Amino acid sequence: MPINIYSIHLKLIRLDFQYDVLSSILEAQQNAIEAATAIVGEAQESGDEDYIEATSDEQSEIVESLLGCSFVAAQAYITYVVSHIKALHRTAKKNKISLSSTSDSKSNIMTTSSAYCWHDGNYFC
Repeated sequence: MPINIYSIHLKLIRLDFQYDVLSSILEAQQNAIEAATAIVGEAQESGDEDYIEATSDEQSEIVESLLGCSFVAAQAYITYVVSHIKALHRTAKKNKISLSSTSDSKSNIMTTSSAYCWHDGNYFC
């Protein structure tokens, strides 16, 4: 069974789309963290120690929750990418093609670094 190059391109486009989704999520959370930081800064300008402490505690909880959400979103993307790489290995194996970039094990995929992951000075693998 020959490999359908169009199918591979569509899968790569879908991966790129998922990266755009992740970037949007992380950007929104970055903005929210910056807003929380600004709120704490405004509280500090008031000079009221009780208000500063209460505001700092509240905003810290918000930032911690946002960071947790960011890690979950990033982990979901990593899982998505790893599963697609594993699928590429299965497809290649069915077609008696050897992929040399990684093995099909999750640990090998997760620890592989490649020059192919660099684009315009940005690491995106």
